[in-house]
Amino acid sequence: MHFKDAVRLVKAEHIKKALKEINKKGNPKERRSRTWCLKIGNRRYPPKYVLSLAVKYATGRALPVVGHPGGESTHRPLREALRNELQYKIVRCLTGSNTLEH
Repeated sequence: MHFKDAVRLVKAEHIKKALKEINKKGNPKERRSRTWCLKIGNRRYPPKYVLSLAVKYATGRALPVVGHPGGESTHRPLREALRNELQYKIVRCLTGSNTLEH
């Protein structure tokens, strides 16, 4: 399934499941964000990894690491799915997305 088709299927419930998984298992070091973070409360998450896991919950298959665009291509589906669900911000990460804000 192509990236655009997969992310169209993502809903807030899928993102919430992705966040729950990250809270339980943590961020794999190689999936941490270096530029942007999805900030919810006092936690920061890597947007690309969150979207990848959300796609897994929506379709049964996570997005591959390679060829998965970042920036606005990732931020837009997150914003659309979360617009009425969670208080969140997409912010620049100065220290990376190590889950807990310091």
